[in-house]
Amino acid sequence: PPRSTQSRSSAASDVYKRQLQTHGGTLDVEEKKNFSYLENVKTLWERKVYTFTMLGISSLYFVITGIQFWISDYIQVELGVQKEKVYVAFSLTSITAPTFGVIFGGSVVSKLGGYESPNALKLCLVFAILAMVFAIPFPFLDIFPVVIFFLWMLLFFGGALMPPLTGIMISSIPKQLRAIGSSTAQLFQNLLGYVPAPTVYGMVLKTYDSHRSGMTLLMWWSILGVLLIGLALFYQQNLLKQAGGENTNEQLNQPLSRNCTSLMPTDHAEEGVLGIVANHLRRNTLPWDFQLVDMQPTEDNEGQELQRLKQNSFSHGSDEGSKQKLPYRYRGSS
Repeated sequence: PPRSTQSRSSAASDVYKRQLQTHGGTLDVEEKKNFSYLENVKTLWERKVYTFTMLGISSLYFVITGIQFWISDYIQVELGVQKEKVYVAFSLTSITAPTFGVIFGGSVVSKLGGYESPNALKLCLVFAILAMVFAIPFPFLDIFPVVIFFLWMLLFFGGALMPPLTGIMISSIPKQLRAIGSSTAQLFQNLLGYVPAPTVYGMVLKTYDSHRSGMTLLMWWSILGVLLIGLALFYQQNLLKQAGGENTNEQLNQPLSRNCTSLMPTDHAEEGVLGIVANHLRRNTLPWDFQLVDMQPTEDNEGQELQRLKQNSFSHGSDEGSKQKLPYRYRGSS
């Protein structure tokens, strides 16, 4: 096919994938307004990628908060290390490991195409598994340098996991729900991560009279985080399969046109993505998560299609203002 057709195919693929990720397989075109808080929260929970990434981050905070609160006492009591050595080693570890992890994770995700890339969540799952690998044997280690090394690697991969996973969580919901989505995520991260971790560890310590039992529960909690991120990836891959993956423009346009049929006037219905856009503009209705950019014809056939739309798309308008409107094409919002 010509280059212009390939470019429109890529644009349609990006558009359709993003709509599937955002709306769970449907193309919503009416912006929902005046929703109550509970209705908005219900809408958020229906987005499985958002839900499971948010719960995965909460489980990560549970592990990290418990480590910050109890690791010094654990090493002193269970390993018999002097507190001065413990404070210095843990201070250096808690400063360097997450910092380098954030830098490493962000750079790797950027090379993959950013956190909106389909491979970003796969990378997050890899980071989570690596963190779990160093967390599970941690309670059974008795050599102080080895304990510090495993702790450093755990915090490193936890830090590498956070930026892309947070970006995936927020970008998986519509723009008008992202503010409430962020606040809801903070609420659950506090309720399920920051607040219970020190208390649960203390309850286990009191029940079994052993720091090692509390640390076992704390570190093995990372298994739950891996499962939650895996579920998020599972639902994301299902949405991408519904979108047709990297299939042809015809395969992507067929369901896209079908979902937009109600918006198209019955008289002048152009074919393809550009025709759908023109009909949206006639009705002054735009789907969520789209931005409009001027169409700049880069090749002859695109220029011909632009001229055709200029002549036909708005010729039925009664006011002069509508005739001056230029056609646009969609590009997925960044």
